[in-house]
Amino acid sequence: MKKIITLSVLTLITLFAKAQDYTQLAGAAFSQNDVYTLRTLCADHAAEIDPVLLAMSKPIVSLTFNRNEEAVKEFNELLTQHAEEIGLNNLLQMVYLACRNYEVMQEYGNAADLCQQIISIVESLEQVPDEMADGFRSNRARYLELAKHPAMTIDEHPNGLTIPFSIETFGPQNRSAQFAIQGTLN
Repeated sequence: MKKIITLSVLTLITLFAKAQDYTQLAGAAFSQNDVYTLRTLCADHAAEIDPVLLAMSKPIVSLTFNRNEEAVKEFNELLTQHAEEIGLNNLLQMVYLACRNYEVMQEYGNAADLCQQIISIVESLEQVPDEMADGFRSNRARYLELAKHPAMTIDEHPNGLTIPFSIETFGPQNRSAQFAIQGTLN
């Protein structure tokens, strides 16, 4: 009987220790970029993971598994509810990932708006140099330029496909040009 009680207590302690370690396990998976473990932990043990770590993990998992619309919602939740807790460097990295996600979905206007939001945040901070936002300024300009052009789609024609693309020229004029050429794609 004493062995059964001891074994039961050890089992309860082990289960309690495991419940306490889900944040640590998720943190390790996050830092090692182990999205498969992270996805399982977020799905099965969300209530036992630190809310900030959970909010940072969800969009990464969604992006990895091509759930772009969910990732956008999760990024917005992260930025609105946990911006102060995650720190400026983490915030900048998450905004960069969110912008890349918008770029994949060809939502360049949303990416430009998000860049502007982070630029405004950085400029409002007193002890942070404005240069930290320079990458977002150049990306914002690029997204605004991309937003002027129609989304890249493939139009079917009876004799093949027309695939639109643009070629950026750099130099004194710094202009964009679009044209179509004949070709085959295997």
